[in-house]
Amino acid sequence: MSCRAGIDLHATNSVLVVIDANDQILYQKRLRNNLRLILAGLGPTLAPG
Repeated sequence: MSCRAGIDLHATNSVLVVIDANDQILYQKRLRNNLRLILAGLGPTLAPG
């Protein structure tokens, strides 16, 4: 499955959005600017296959 991710970066938090090839939102969440939180949020969408 093909998907795209975008990050709207602010001073203390970021909004992450992942969409599929049909522009359906797969994931959307506001997170603190912490690499572990961001990677955990994107983790399921980064899995191969």
